Amino acid sequence: MIREIAREAGVSPAQVCIRFALQKGAVPLVKSADPQRMRDNAVVFAFSLNAEQMKRLESLPYKSGWSGEHPDTAIPLCPPEKHYL
Repeated sequence: MIREIAREAGVSPAQVCIRFALQKGAVPLVKSADPQRMRDNAVVFAFSLNAEQMKRLESLPYKSGWSGEHPDTAIPLCPPEKHYL
């Protein structure tokens, strides 16, 4: 679903994830040593996700990659009703 929304918005999946966090009021801590990715990360202020796209992203099953685990296989660190995004 993230790739689909990225295609709709004309941005990368990473940009969708960063923008989603920003629109939810979180401050994503992005890291890259690659100059092009750094520029790409800054582009998240040039677009926004619409209400329907935000709702679709919010409907994804809650999994946390914050532990350093891959987000597709991570065990949630806290129950969905307790997370703050």
